[in-house]
Amino acid sequence: MFPDIDFSRIRPLGNSRNKGFEELCVHLFRDTQPDANSFYRVDDASGDGGVEYFAIYENGSRVGMQAKLFDKLGSSQWSQINNSVKTAIKNHAPHLVEYHIYTSVDRTKDSKSWGNYCKKWTKLAVNSGCPEDIKFVWIGASELLDWLIEPQNRARLNYWFGCKNFTNSWMKGQFSVTENLLGERYTPRSHVRTIQEDKLEAFLLTKSYRAKLKKKVRNAAKEFGEFN
Repeated sequence: MFPDIDFSRIRPLGNSRNKGFEELCVHLFRDTQPDANSFYRVDDASGDGGVEYFAIYENGSRVGMQAKLFDKLGSSQWSQINNSVKTAIKNHAPHLVEYHIYTSVDRTKDSKSWGNYCKKWTKLAVNSGCPEDIKFVWIGASELLDWLIEPQNRARLNYWFGCKNFTNSWMKGQFSVTENLLGERYTPRSHVRTIQEDKLEAFLLTKSYRAKLKKKVRNAAKEFGEFN
């Protein structure tokens, strides 16, 4: 079971949680661009030009990413997003073909229309020489959580949020340590099953536990049918 993932408590980078969130988003964004020819991390010491990170393709086109650690989404936050997009278009047209906005919040029904912003940005981008099919992609808290709970991101959860990384390899490693410490005192043939193993199987939803659970459900349904 995963603990809550609180973006406001992400591990700081250079004493800045904003920088920590940016770096996490950079790593996740890179995974979404497997066919890129190269990548470029922007040093924002003197401003990032509206882009934190680039995926660069063989034909010269670029997919840009900007990360924003927000605790809410109001007019001030929309203004920041709008300024970043316009700055990115100004600095990186005509090569910009996609622009991804990563934030720690989700859009609400009361937020300003995402569609309206995309229309304005597309018009500005096309007038600046970008392709007419330029895309603007929103990645909010919901999308980030969906990615972070995937097995391949367990190490990132551990690093950025201190979440324990209970992968199969970790479990096998812990067992190997215990087995070595026991030495000759441990023999699989004399193993006695305990209730703790049942709890672990339930926690991990192992194949054998699921099979037992299905059997119990079938038996319960059969008994219920007999009583009725």
